[in-house]
Amino acid sequence: MHVVERFRVAEGGKFIDVDIHVEDSGAYTTPWSASNRWRRVEPGVAENNVPLTELSSSPAAGPLQEYVCAENPGAYFGGKLQIPQAATPDF
Repeated sequence: MHVVERFRVAEGGKFIDVDIHVEDSGAYTTPWSASNRWRRVEPGVAENNVPLTELSSSPAAGPLQEYVCAENPGAYFGGKLQIPQAATPDF
């Protein structure tokens, strides 16, 4: 397995960009890559200018604001988000 992670501070410290590249011929048929961007939210340094919603995983002021999916095992939203379920299989 070969994994490369690259972290970059972007836009004058307002964001952190992360790029990941994975190569593992024993587990995957082809190499794959992923990327994510975190917003810096810190009182007096980088205020949150994005309205908070039930999808926001950070408080109004915190070190980073991360976006999460419905499958997140933590119940941070009081059960407001439901994981989509199919009535019948697609296959």
